[in-house]
Amino acid sequence: MKKAEKLKELKSVDENPKKFKSDQEEVEFWDSHSFASIADEMPVSNLIPRKRKRMRPVSIRLPEDTIKDAMEISVSENIDYTALLRQIVIEGITVVKKKRETVNHIQNGEK
Repeated sequence: MKKAEKLKELKSVDENPKKFKSDQEEVEFWDSHSFASIADEMPVSNLIPRKRKRMRPVSIRLPEDTIKDAMEISVSENIDYTALLRQIVIEGITVVKKKRETVNHIQNGEK
């Protein structure tokens, strides 16, 4: 951001976006906006930096066309393709876990 540019002051908590599509979008927003005038109104959870889960690198082999597809999708989603693949893996694992829980409940006669 250029020094001559003035930050846009948020006038209410409602002007603060709840979610950003990417970290880059969040950086761009806060580079041009200030919440100083409404800081007292904001919930404490919005002012505390979010903690990220500890991550460990893993190497997996994927077909070239899958990687190419992920790269194409990542451009339209404005996200790094490795972050996109990570999201897909996490969502897939969540779906499988829920499916297994449902099957276990049915097998055990639970509702």
